[in-house]
Amino acid sequence: DGRVYVGSMDHHLYCLDAETGKVLWDYQAGGAFAVQPVLNISNDTLYAGAFDGRLYAVNADSGQPVDGFEFRADNWIWSETLRADDLLYVTALDGNLYALDPANASVVAPYPIDRGSPLRAAPVRSGNSVVVASQEGVVTSYALATSQTLWQWPSGTPEAEILTTPVATESNVYVIQMNGQVYALAAESGAEVWDFVPPQPD
Repeated sequence: DGRVYVGSMDHHLYCLDAETGKVLWDYQAGGAFAVQPVLNISNDTLYAGAFDGRLYAVNADSGQPVDGFEFRADNWIWSETLRADDLLYVTALDGNLYALDPANASVVAPYPIDRGSPLRAAPVRSGNSVVVASQEGVVTSYALATSQTLWQWPSGTPEAEILTTPVATESNVYVIQMNGQVYALAAESGAEVWDFVPPQPD
């Protein structure tokens, strides 16, 4: 509807007129936003995690917080929120993957899942699973309905950190390690399809 929504490190969510850049509203939170807000068109709500560990739900039209929506992780939320099968999936630097009821932010059992390493990358959907990459370099696929672990990569000791969000298609999940190496993993099994090693400078 001709609007742009922006999260800022100054602790504000802004709604801008797309043509003029005029600020239509701004909402002040308790922490910085390093993420892209996610807009749920069906209920006209913006979701954005912040460095105070909270996931904020704000009415996209008015900029007012959604009544009764209260969630706080034990550390910063540095990644976008995933909406899948009527739930919100959130990762945090506390190492947990959360599934939340979008109406009141209550954690849905059997979540949270403790990954044991900070989660800076956002969760992504791949078919009927949610894929999470941890800072220690491990990628895990969980069934959306049951949270059952479907596969984990690598099966041994991780070689490099993963800080960026994986990209998922119907067939593959793509991840980039801090050493610059890129992997394509089979979405159903986690098996390595190919890898790319960047050329080293002379």
